[in-house]
Amino acid sequence: MFASSSCHPRLIVACLIVFGAGSALAQSPGSSDAGVASTDPLLELLLETENQLNQIVVTSTKTARRAASAPSIVTVITAEEIAARGYGTVAEALRTVPGFYDVYDLALHNVGVRGINGGARAAGSALKVMIDGVPVAFMPTTGNFFGEELVPMMAVARIEVIRGPVSAVYGANAFLGVVNIITRTAEDAPGVRVAGSFGMVREHPGGGGAAMASARGERLSVSLAAQFRYSDRSGLALPSLSPRLAREDDTLAARGLSRNDTRDARSLVGKMNLREFGGGELSLQGAMQWLDTAGEFQDFGPLSHGTRLGLFNQNWRLSWARPLGDKADLTAAATISHGTVTDGDRLNVGRADMALLRDMSATAFTLSVESRQHAFDGRLTLSEGVEGQLEDHLVQRFDKLLLTDLTGFDGTVVRPAGSILPADDKGARQELRNLGLFVQALADLNASWVLVASGRLDVHSRFGVQPAGRVAVVWAPPEGAFSAKLLGGTSYKAPSAEQLFTQPMAVMDIRGSPALRPQHAYTVEASGSWRLPSQLGEVTANAYFMSVADRVEYVQTGLYLQAQNVQDEFVVGGELDARVTPVRWLQLRLGLGVARSIAVEANQTIVGLPEVRNALFPVLQAHASASFILPGEIRLTPEVSWISERAASQSNALQNGNAYAVPAYLSLGLAASTPTWRWLGDRGTSFTLRLSDLLNRRWAEPGFGGVDVPTQGITGLLTLTQEL
Repeated sequence: MFASSSCHPRLIVACLIVFGAGSALAQSPGSSDAGVASTDPLLELLLETENQLNQIVVTSTKTARRAASAPSIVTVITAEEIAARGYGTVAEALRTVPGFYDVYDLALHNVGVRGINGGARAAGSALKVMIDGVPVAFMPTTGNFFGEELVPMMAVARIEVIRGPVSAVYGANAFLGVVNIITRTAEDAPGVRVAGSFGMVREHPGGGGAAMASARGERLSVSLAAQFRYSDRSGLALPSLSPRLAREDDTLAARGLSRNDTRDARSLVGKMNLREFGGGELSLQGAMQWLDTAGEFQDFGPLSHGTRLGLFNQNWRLSWARPLGDKADLTAAATISHGTVTDGDRLNVGRADMALLRDMSATAFTLSVESRQHAFDGRLTLSEGVEGQLEDHLVQRFDKLLLTDLTGFDGTVVRPAGSILPADDKGARQELRNLGLFVQALADLNASWVLVASGRLDVHSRFGVQPAGRVAVVWAPPEGAFSAKLLGGTSYKAPSAEQLFTQPMAVMDIRGSPALRPQHAYTVEASGSWRLPSQLGEVTANAYFMSVADRVEYVQTGLYLQAQNVQDEFVVGGELDARVTPVRWLQLRLGLGVARSIAVEANQTIVGLPEVRNALFPVLQAHASASFILPGEIRLTPEVSWISERAASQSNALQNGNAYAVPAYLSLGLAASTPTWRWLGDRGTSFTLRLSDLLNRRWAEPGFGGVDVPTQGITGLLTLTQEL
């Protein structure tokens, strides 16, 4: 583990001086917003921001409902909360959601939920991430983006987070949860806004910018947002508990600190709606993600000082929705998704003579039709849908880039440095097809009771018939102090093309496993909520039992690692989310998550494979914050998190000789935000500041391949947003 290092006061002081200067100007005598606003409007805004039960959500059932009556365990992160807490990424917003935990290897975020993490190179693949209902996974790996490359945060209206199985609604990869990012429309964010940000990772400066433009006409509305961000994390060392550092024959310890560990992330989202088109509304929406980042702590070549991951992803959907009378509606959609590596992608595997250039991509075409009918005065809603998808995969292969001259026996140069040796079987393709049938019945028995049953049947060209179901009973009186939910469901996770077909980079790297089976989860959940009296806030508690069958782990098979269905795992746990506003100038929030693997049953005997439970996931995590409303409606939010120890990955336990744990840690953060100030007439200006890991402890996170991962230390981001 790392020794505690001193906090960088210059970063804190610089950010606070800039932020404080803006605060002083805002409260000058000439400012129309100086002083304390009236109590009632501010209190109403605070309650609206923090009140989860009354938030309107669409992800649970594809229909708009109050969160209290939605048949799922759901958390809503609003645009107001994003601004107040200075969240610069979706990963930061998810970090304090009870039940979620993010293992960040400084390249991609690997978000797990309820004790289950996707494992090596998973990138949060146990979750389905969507933007406005459109899945945006990186198709070759089924992993997800969660950083600055996912979506411009300026464009986010809210993030709906579902814990639990949702395959009955969204199919294969809605395995253990769904994150649906709802973007702003031209109606709720008209005009043009720009933002500039300055950030630091310890002593390394960085920053970026963003812009959003929206317009609405009589029939046509358009919105477009873009963002870029640059950061530098150089100067980090491997955690001392990494098993490879203990090997005398390993040269890893001599490679020093990370170098040129930069990250360039860009994202774009847009949508256009044309009303009164063919009796309905025609919509076009799209999202694009670019990521160019160093991979100094990747398992295949840590501290190689040359690995860069270059990824590009895009998703476009054209849909048409129209009512069918007063009691039914129809939606038809066509979606195209494409993910590939960029020219900047380069993998160093610790060899001085060559590096590897990946060649892989995937394109998916999806057609879907959904209909919805309302009966019994709207108390019964029936939904049906059919979805067909064709995936065309260029299977991952690796060309060799020569870093030194390749010479013959006589010393003559056969291939000069810079030459590329093509991979064997380059250009191999695999086609996957899936047909999904979906049905849902949602019955509002009265104002308090809701019954929901959902089912989906997927017929896959490789994995055959995959059923998923969900049933729920919800009791949520609109004006009552208490509400409760009881839910049960099944879900499944399909193996990725990378797991099935990839070619290894070198000995002891991942080799495709064509016989891999889907993972399945069976979950029972219960939730209870209590609205505190006198509008003081609310408390929600959840409990669950989950069985995950055919858990996938990478295990050694001969000279390579292969994904195999090695075990069934049983997890119990619970979550607590308490939000209290005792006085108008103070908000308190507490989030707790407990997830414990209670049993593991091996599906096959693998000699020497240690039993690891709760791999990469803390048994207990706690997050607390206090948001103070200062004069001028400035919000100051100190945050503290305590994370219990996390079990090392199975591959690291194997290299270590036995299971071990990465130590617990305490993290402190601070966020500050201003209201919208009117310095330039009607054009609003606002500031947000976020500081993370104020103690600069730089704890470790579990990694793979004998390597654990350092965290980046104290970071800060100051953002100015201006309406034009």
